[in-house]
Amino acid sequence: MQAKKYVEVAMNSINTAVNGAESDIRDVAHFIKDIMVDEGIIQLFGIEHDLEFGMELGFRAGDWFSITKCQLKI
Repeated sequence: MQAKKYVEVAMNSINTAVNGAESDIRDVAHFIKDIMVDEGIIQLFGIEHDLEFGMELGFRAGDWFSITKCQLKI
């Protein structure tokens, strides 16, 4: 019984997070599309874990468009 309740609570939390971020994700996707069409360059800056987003985006994008990743140190 506890496992069912856990799954229910977890799924509700996941659905709330996804629904809350969906419009932001769509906005970012359109923003990146515009950069790709205009042959622009995306420059991502990050510190420690924040840099992982840039690395992931660069890995998934492959050679579709230019991404510059910069690691900042404090």
